[in-house]
Amino acid sequence: MAVEETPKGTIHPWIVNICNWFWKQRSLVWGTIILGTLLGIFTGWLFADPSTFSKTPVYWAYQHPFYVIMALVILVLLFALSYFVGQSSVKKPESYSSLENERTDPNRSTQ
Repeated sequence: MAVEETPKGTIHPWIVNICNWFWKQRSLVWGTIILGTLLGIFTGWLFADPSTFSKTPVYWAYQHPFYVIMALVILVLLFALSYFVGQSSVKKPESYSSLENERTDPNRSTQ
């Protein structure tokens, strides 16, 4: 099976599909991060012994804000990249377009 080459300067359709899927998952990712952080802080303060608070991940994040901020910046950049790649227009080859028309055409007669 021969691999179909894309013209120079265009993005493969499968990359665009992955980026579109990742962009649609953004609410799940951000919701998990925000909810997980808030629940972790709340339960840590509620159930942890104050003398052992310095051994928790929340305390580590408080002591090392650079790493936390860098992780969030990388995540934001990843989402921005997926948005811009997903919004790019990828031309479908003629063979794909004709196959889609055949599948979706209600007036097509089956033989």
